[in-house]
Amino acid sequence: MIVGIDEVGRGPWAGPIVFGAVVLGGETIEGLTDSKKLTKKKRESLEPIIMDEASSYGLGWVSAEEIDTIGLTKACELGCRRALEQITVPYTQIILDGIVNFLKDTGKGRYVTLMKQADLLVPSVSAASILAKVARDRYMQEQDVTS
Repeated sequence: MIVGIDEVGRGPWAGPIVFGAVVLGGETIEGLTDSKKLTKKKRESLEPIIMDEASSYGLGWVSAEEIDTIGLTKACELGCRRALEQITVPYTQIILDGIVNFLKDTGKGRYVTLMKQADLLVPSVSAASILAKVARDRYMQEQDVTS
């Protein structure tokens, strides 16, 4: 089983970083791709499907305060760990979107394959990207007192 992991919120100037981790079941979910390539409506329509079809999933949140305190790299390591800790099924591989192994010092590093554009190429990483993006966007909307 493959755990796909991706994050959202590393680039924006405000708010948390959210890591998604997903192990998909056997069913193909139509429309999975990088969350940035999808409309808000499409991401939100895929969220419950992913949650229903996934064998396991998790979200790892790192607050803006934690990022300020420990720095971006350590914050990403923390968020990645938090997401992975919620995976409740056995797995043999972790595919992380990008070029940095945020799990290298955890004992899980040996399971990690780093892949650029994994959110476009690997369905479980696409699903992780979508869950993280929807959750973070929802949180940021709730924080927006002007809406």
